[in-house]
Amino acid sequence: MSTIAERNFKWQSWLGADFLCVVFLVVICLSIGLPRFRCGLDFTDEGLLAYGAERVTEGQMPNRDFVSLQPPFSFYTVAAAFKLLGKSLLSLRIFGLIIYVLIPLFVYGIARNVTTKPLALAAAIPTTTLGIPFSYFGPFAAWQGITAALVAAFIYLRAILGGHSLLGLPAGIMTAFSVFLLPFDCDCGSHTGSQAGQGNSDPATKAQACLRMVGHWSISRNFTMYSLLVAGRSVA
Repeated sequence: MSTIAERNFKWQSWLGADFLCVVFLVVICLSIGLPRFRCGLDFTDEGLLAYGAERVTEGQMPNRDFVSLQPPFSFYTVAAAFKLLGKSLLSLRIFGLIIYVLIPLFVYGIARNVTTKPLALAAAIPTTTLGIPFSYFGPFAAWQGITAALVAAFIYLRAILGGHSLLGLPAGIMTAFSVFLLPFDCDCGSHTGSQAGQGNSDPATKAQACLRMVGHWSISRNFTMYSLLVAGRSVA
């Protein structure tokens, strides 16, 4: 067998085995998610997310026309789901089910870049039962941010280990996107309790929240600037 044919054979075998692992994870997720993703209802976070997304579809902007502790991008992603699937709580849950399936897949993909298929599968299987199923499959901002961060990490690993430096740019963009999806525990008077004069006025809590926000922003900026530098060098 020639060297080229041997490489193609190994590549096809690797792709086939990984494809079976991905199918296995999808089957597990659908087996758990399909019977349960329409059960229960969270009138607090899920209701606020749905109502905020509906207001975004009407042309309003978060933190300008309405206030919420949820990050602004979470309303836009749900609004996009409403545009594609229709305005309903079922569309919200379908979006949550999609996120639920994507998280184990990207965990597997990230682990697969640095370890063997059995270990990568062992890393991904726990995510099929832990996390979003315990929140009624609601696509809350935290799960959206986690998914965006996993996508960024996967693309970044492919850029480094696969020698595709141009992938550093979308990795940096996804990292910045995840920052605006992850919730911050900052009390800036936008919570319902704050509007009633019952906001959290603990200086230490506010300082910790602000430091976390600055840290996320700094990491995102440096990651994005590095990705742009790598992409620019590869083009040059």
